[in-house]
Amino acid sequence: ELRRAEIEELRRELEQERFERRDQINKIRYEFEEFVHRKIDRVLNEIEEMKASEKQDDNAQQRQIDGLVADLDRLKENLFNVQSAWHKLVSNTITAGAEPA
Repeated sequence: ELRRAEIEELRRELEQERFERRDQINKIRYEFEEFVHRKIDRVLNEIEEMKASEKQDDNAQQRQIDGLVADLDRLKENLFNVQSAWHKLVSNTITAGAEPA
């Protein structure tokens, strides 16, 4: 009878240890899942920040490109005006030189 009581006590202790181990494993698993979710959220936030930053950079580059295009259009128009003025000067010089003095 004493032996049975000892065996029963050992079984209860073993069951208690199993329960505690299972509880610790579950706790560790939940803590790890929480940790992973926090890391994932942080990475996703950083990705969103990078996208926003790149969009700002893209917008700034587009404004610079638009400014360059406008500058080139003005340059082209001014070169056309210079060419027209040069053509008039040459025409006037040739016409004035062809007239008898």
